[in-house]
Amino acid sequence: MTVEYCPTKEMWADVLTKPLQGELFRIMRSNLQGCAVKYVDEPNKREEQIVQKIEQKFAGVAAQKLVS
Repeated sequence: MTVEYCPTKEMWADVLTKPLQGELFRIMRSNLQGCAVKYVDEPNKREEQIVQKIEQKFAGVAAQKLVS
């Protein structure tokens, strides 16, 4: 068995165990997910539709409680 020093900035597992921020987070995400370091996630239309339906449903429930 060989023990080899590995700096924190190169430890891929750190992204799973520490709250990495900024450029270090983006580099680790890129290594793990195979995306670009400067990747920006565009809002998903389906997710937006689901959120809107949930908001509408809860708005209706809140209105019913006010009437009751």
